[in-house]
Amino acid sequence: AMECPHHRDGECGAWDYLSGLALCDAPGDGGDPDAGPACSTEIARWITPYWREGRWVTDVSGMLALLQGGGKTRMRWWASGQFDPRKTNYTVSLSLRLSNRGKGRRPTRAVPLWTGGNWDASYDATHPDKQVAVPASAKAVELYVLGTGHGAATGNCAEFCNHEHHFVVGGKESVLSFPGAATSMGCANDVGKGVVPNQHGTWYFGRGGWCPGRDVAPWVVDVTSSITKGGDTTLRYTTTYGGAPVTVDRGVIALSSYLVVWE
Repeated sequence: AMECPHHRDGECGAWDYLSGLALCDAPGDGGDPDAGPACSTEIARWITPYWREGRWVTDVSGMLALLQGGGKTRMRWWASGQFDPRKTNYTVSLSLRLSNRGKGRRPTRAVPLWTGGNWDASYDATHPDKQVAVPASAKAVELYVLGTGHGAATGNCAEFCNHEHHFVVGGKESVLSFPGAATSMGCANDVGKGVVPNQHGTWYFGRGGWCPGRDVAPWVVDVTSSITKGGDTTLRYTTTYGGAPVTVDRGVIALSSYLVVWE
């Protein structure tokens, strides 16, 4: 939950910005014993509401593979700074709800794949193919993707446009796209899916993979049938806009992606 001082809307952040939860490395990782922990492994993402508090329940089951070592684990919740000279303080509460539902499997590996960047003509070239080894004991394998578009460059992308993310696993393609982007009520229609209602500003417009005041639900695809158990599988990631390669600056893609193995 993200609460505001005194629970007053006027003391909440004025804008819709990225926030998220990341796992941190142990202090000193990277060779510098005096360095603080790097917190760069994003496992969950939310968007701050316009002048409102927010509360969400987000399923991040695949990320349990990153916590299986047990013991103390450092996590960092972060939020992008508000474009407002007034300081904004959030009171954040977070709980991990763990349960065993008798599925007969658990996530044992979460292999990092690609992150995002500037969405322009060079984007695809900076996201080369991956070779991932999957154990023969795997019961299921899933793609786990947090993908959202931001900025208003050419064509009002990547916030207000539909962009297509093509993930090819072992020759089989799955496409993440956002057909609700730029629709007049795309986010208002998703109030029943976790969007905070009655916000200020243009919260009701559809966007590229997100809405103000909602969690970014992970896009999860079962790719078990297209991986090679006990060997390497080739994974490929490319993007298109309107079905064609991107040739101009179209904003920024915020992306965290993993291949999750269940055993």
